[in-house]
Order: sequence, then C-alpha cells, then structure tokens
Amino acid sequence: GTMATLVGLAWRARRVPALRWVRSYSQMLVASLMAYAAGSMFLGISYWDILYQLIAVSVVLGALARAAARGHAVTGLARS
Repeated sequence: GTMATLVGLAWRARRVPALRWVRSYSQMLVASLMAYAAGSMFLGISYWDILYQLIAVSVVLGALARAAARGHAVTGLARS
C-alpha cells in the first residue's frame, strides 16, 4: 500500500541530489503513518480523517516526484 510506495519512492530518489527532498518527505510520511497506526488505537472517530489526509499527501508527493524526475531526466523514478 501507501507505506510500501513511499519506501520505494525514497529508495529510487536516493541517488539524485536534486530530488533529496523526495526522500525526506517520503521518510517523514512513513513515520507519520506508522505513528498514526500506533496511536490510532487510542483516538476517537474524529481523528480518522487524518489518515485520509496522510494518504492524499502521499499521492501528491508521488505525482510531484514523478514530474520533478521528468524535469531532471531521471528514468528510475518516473516509471511508477
């Protein structure tokens, strides 16, 4: 799912200095999703929308990373 996609995105962006921000944001989102998964057992229903917001940000990050990779002619990142 989303966490595997983010880890793969960070992995593919590791060799491109211009896309260092992709790796940082991917790792931050993985940490946020893991923290939400651990903490959500103790949260009420009013916090469920945070999960959807994190997933939406992950999708947007993937789209921005692919666009940036095309701009920098990075072939490995633009394939997913």
